[in-house]
Amino acid sequence: MIRKYAGVLIWIMVFTAGIFLLPMFDLPRKPAVSLLLNYSVWMLVILLAVMHITGAVHWFSGVTLEKAERMSESEKKEMTGSALRTMVYFGCLFSLYSLASYFLSLPFYADITVFTACLLFTVFRMMISAGKK
Repeated sequence: MIRKYAGVLIWIMVFTAGIFLLPMFDLPRKPAVSLLLNYSVWMLVILLAVMHITGAVHWFSGVTLEKAERMSESEKKEMTGSALRTMVYFGCLFSLYSLASYFLSLPFYADITVFTACLLFTVFRMMISAGKK
């Protein structure tokens, strides 16, 4: 059973290490927040890409290991592919927003607000599309 979760455990360790390494660069607040948020979204993309490649749908909330083992490869690829595409769209849009925000000198709390709202929208969209299948 632990073998089935080795990938997500490695991802958690890499994600956490990146979060703790960021303050070592002593960046100003605005670029540091932007870098942290972009790092987070692209790490989520990597996680979903690993899920898509390995077919590890049991990492999704609401999908048990037993249910995942009964699913066909095409069902797994369809579920993870849809989630991956949605997260990539979010990542690209947020990265573009981050650049615009930097050049327009928007406050860092606007970045946090936009990130949070868009992430919630993205997750709800992924949940809705997964529920239709």
